[in-house]
Amino acid sequence: MVFLSNQEGQRLEGQMKVVAKQLWPGEELSEGTRLLAERLNLETGQREPLPFTSSGGEWCISLKLAPYEAHAVRLTLQHAQEESEVIPSALTKNGMKSGTSRIVNTLRMGKFRLVASNDNGVIFERDHVAVKPFIDVAAEWSENHHLPLQFNQVFGTPKKASVAYPIQCKYTITFELRTALAECLLFMDRAAISGNWTMEINGQRIGPDQFETIEITDHHNIGCNITELLHSGLNEMTVTVQV
Repeated sequence: MVFLSNQEGQRLEGQMKVVAKQLWPGEELSEGTRLLAERLNLETGQREPLPFTSSGGEWCISLKLAPYEAHAVRLTLQHAQEESEVIPSALTKNGMKSGTSRIVNTLRMGKFRLVASNDNGVIFERDHVAVKPFIDVAAEWSENHHLPLQFNQVFGTPKKASVAYPIQCKYTITFELRTALAECLLFMDRAAISGNWTMEINGQRIGPDQFETIEITDHHNIGCNITELLHSGLNEMTVTVQV
């Protein structure tokens, strides 16, 4: 399984090169050996075959990732006598596939309710705001909402306008749990939130010092066990950032 994530605010296109001898060093590669490449839907568990080109035991898979999109790619080496038909499978309620391998349930929180304010009150508030830098969000809504400005001047030079920072941003999301979880880890990229920030889950505060280094998708991950903060029913998470 290969996990790919686009951490940028722009669309990315490229190719993933698969070398059979490096991934399966103990396998005998015959003339009938082929690759089965599938993209796993991170929300439904459905598998979708991916097209590729091949040459001499190497395969190239073309991939396109939207801003902040992630792909999980499953690679399987098939021999001539194996069944070549692709049968989609989905996750069941207990997180198991139709086979015997286990997939840990993962919920990606990608859109929040954003309230931006300063000492003079609320500047703007929007629902379903994607995870991206604050200035990009503000630019998208610049026709309807204007950021506060401040003016600075060095003697003998024209006045210059700039955004009147700091601005407090509150990102809120709600999610529902049918039953209480035996264990739940909240993880993110170390650089996912910049500036001074705090987090609350159901009113309980979590600070940056409570996150520890952990490797899940890459070595930049940090995580915090939030099992005790969750309950069955509706849960709320709020991230407050000083921009």
